[in-house]
Order: sequence, then C-alpha cells, then structure tokens
Amino acid sequence: MPSFAYTAVAAGGKRVQGTIEAATRQAALQQLDGQKLQPVSLKASDEGVAQIGTDGVIKLSQAQVILFSEDVSDLLDAGLQLESALKVIEERPGSTNLQAVAAKARKMVREGTPFATALRQASPSFGELYCSMVTAGEASGVMGEMMRRQINYLRVMQELRSQMQQALIYPAFICGAGGVILILFMTMLLPELNALFAQTQGKLPLLTVLLIEGAHFITAWWPLLLAGGAAIVVGWRTWVKTPGGRMWWDEKQLDIPMAGALLRARFYAQFAHTLGSLVTNGIPLLQGMRLTSQATMNVFLRAKMDRMAEAVGDGGSLSRAMKLAGVFPQLFTDMVGVGEKTGDLSRALERAAQRFDKEMQSGLNRMMSIIQPAVILVIALGVGLVAYSVINTILEAVTSLKVKM
Repeated sequence: MPSFAYTAVAAGGKRVQGTIEAATRQAALQQLDGQKLQPVSLKASDEGVAQIGTDGVIKLSQAQVILFSEDVSDLLDAGLQLESALKVIEERPGSTNLQAVAAKARKMVREGTPFATALRQASPSFGELYCSMVTAGEASGVMGEMMRRQINYLRVMQELRSQMQQALIYPAFICGAGGVILILFMTMLLPELNALFAQTQGKLPLLTVLLIEGAHFITAWWPLLLAGGAAIVVGWRTWVKTPGGRMWWDEKQLDIPMAGALLRARFYAQFAHTLGSLVTNGIPLLQGMRLTSQATMNVFLRAKMDRMAEAVGDGGSLSRAMKLAGVFPQLFTDMVGVGEKTGDLSRALERAAQRFDKEMQSGLNRMMSIIQPAVILVIALGVGLVAYSVINTILEAVTSLKVKM
C-alpha cells in the first residue's frame, strides 16, 4: 500500500509531520480529516507536493483554473452530477493541486455547501467574479454553459495579459544588452586605451576624456550608485502603494503617450468582457458593475466605476453613468445606449468587447512598430558614440607616434 508523507496543522494550531498508508491520495486526505488534521502538504513516493497554504487553501495558476473549469464543464456536459465530476478530477492522475482542490470542494458539496462557496474556501485563485458566475450557473441550472462562458472569459483575459507582456520583452532585452555593452566599453576598453595613449604623451580627445571620467566615476562609486538606485526604487514602490500615490500613478499611466491609449483600450475590452459575461449569466446589472469594479486593478478607474454603480443604483442608465464618469469614449457609450434601448445589453457589450480587442491589438502593433526601432536607434547611437571615441583615440595615438618618429 502506498505511503504518504504529510505536513498538517492540528486543531490547536500546532504543525505536525508524519507518514500514513492509504490506497489513494483521497483516502489519505480522509484519514487526515478523521484525525482532525488540516493538510499543508501531502506527498507520495512518486508525486510532487501539492502546495497548500498554511490556512489550508491551494494556490492555482491561471492555466490551472482554466483547466479545472474545462474539466468540470466537459464532465457536466457528459451527464455527470457535480459531485461525480469533482470525484473524477480528484482521482485523475496529474496536477496534485487540482486534485486537492477537487477533493476539498467535493467534500463540501457532498455536505450541501453551494459549489461557489466550496470554491471560495478551496482556493483563493477562484476570485469573487468567478464564484459569482458559478452562483449564477447554479441558480439558473445551466452550470455547464456557465463554465464554458467562464473558460472563454478567462482565456480572453489571459490573452490580453500575454500580449501586454510579450510587447515588452523585446525592448527590455535590447535595452539590457545595449546597457551591458556600453558598461563593458566604458569600464574595460576605454581605460586600456587611456593607458596606451598615455605612453604617447598625446592629448586625448574631449569625448574620450568625458567617457573615461564617467567610467572612473562608475567604477569608484558603483556601490553608492547601486544603493541610491535601490533606495529610489524602494521609495517609489513604497509611495505608490499608499492610497494617494497609487491613485496618482494609476491616473497618470493613462496619459502616457501610446502606452496610455493602450491601457485604456485594454480597460474598455476587459470592462465589456466582464460585465457582458455577468449580465449574460443572469447577474443583475448593479451587482455586475460592482463585481467588474472589483476585478479592475487600476484604482483610479475603479473609483470611477464605483461612482457609476452608485448612479445606476439611483435609477440611472448605464450609458448615462458611463458618460458622467468621463473615462469612456463616446462610441462605447453610444453602443451601450443602443443596447439598452433594444433590450439586448449583453450583445452590445459583446460587440464593444470585440471592437476594443481589435483596437488594443492595433495599438500594440503600432507601439511595437515604433518602440523597437526607437530602442535599437538609441542603443546604436550609444554604442556608436563609444566606438567613435575608441577609433578616434587610436587614430590620435597613431598620429602622435608618427610625429615623434
């Protein structure tokens, strides 16, 4: 019979470790539960550890959340009941994190706990927005359809994040490589040329003198420069985490040339996708707006959305609230207004999401078409400046030698 090494928290809060024998991981978890032990990790001889927090919940990546949703949706569509579907996931070989989440959720569902509540307690990776959509699926009896919509939504949001990250990889790499080349030139090659040129007793070119002095300064004071840079970064990050600093920075990001327009388009697309999915799944508009606000990371925009929710709660229309907020383009407001008049708000939001997805992609392409050549040009100018200084120094040294000969 397989043995499982475990780390668990006892009722009094004391952490304990030990080994138990069980036929399956589920059986091992049941034994720990019978001993009133909350598992932190459970490892079989041929498996990795399921990373469970000290409060008994498990962290899942976005990809794992999508995979879990796909499994549940497929099994429900195949005709299984929710508990049976969770049991299949629990016993399926693969990610121990998903097995642990399925086991914890199934245990609570079997005891009568709503699936959304079980997910909240099983893992913080299932956010409030996700759980609210699960609640809507349970209430309307279309859990499978709701899960498919949730999968589509998660994939869209994952694609948005991926596109933003990929857009920054190449410029960051070029800047890093160019910076390393410049530092090597200034700290290694130029001092050697200075020593060589000193033997000719000639006069260094002004540009070379400035570069060499800069290299000497960096070499002599690099610990202080590094500490100063670190202090500035830490101070900036500390200030940005304050309510006032975060509000100021999140607002100013939207005004950055090119990047601000891209961030706005991303917000419009996310807003439309999120609110549209909630309304389509039966969530009331006011509740959907509050959930959408919670899913927005920019606190400046979140404050605007909170005011919009208050306006809608007072009986106003969504399009009017969007207009009063002053952060949405007229086209978006008009599309929502048409949807309200025709009684098909979810469809209007879906069309708006598709439009701003395209606008965001177009903005990404424009930004990359400008940033990449600009970064290469700046790095080329820096490297060319140093190269010119080196060549000029060598020519001056050769000229001095000829004069002396």
